[in-house]
Amino acid sequence: MRKHLYLQIYFSLVATLAVFAVVASMLWWAGPRDREAARFLRGVSNLVGSALPAAEEPDDVHKAALQRLADDFGADLTLLDRNGSVVVSIGAPLGVRRLPPSGSNLVRSPGHGMVAVLALPDGRHLLADEAHGRRHR
Repeated sequence: MRKHLYLQIYFSLVATLAVFAVVASMLWWAGPRDREAARFLRGVSNLVGSALPAAEEPDDVHKAALQRLADDFGADLTLLDRNGSVVVSIGAPLGVRRLPPSGSNLVRSPGHGMVAVLALPDGRHLLADEAHGRRHR
């Protein structure tokens, strides 16, 4: 029994180091992509925010702008005000249980799967999902 104790200790140490190496490499590999994705979503949010009319504009102006974006991207879009209330929706109305605290992100939406949530520079949010072959006209 004592004879094999050193082997058990040795293999336990090697297994621990192997697990640590695998976990560390996974975190290293996944980390930069998350930062790049967050940076990309911030850029898209700023771009979309500049393409949309100001929050004070009437709903029909917002609807026309969202219609153009929905047609260009083939997406269902829902614009939320600063309080999270729906301003205008093009295509299937989208909703999320909770807006992401870290700004723009992909979140799960009831009945829609994953939905892109873009935190616009003025505090509004735009929800977007693929239109799945539907036309918005």
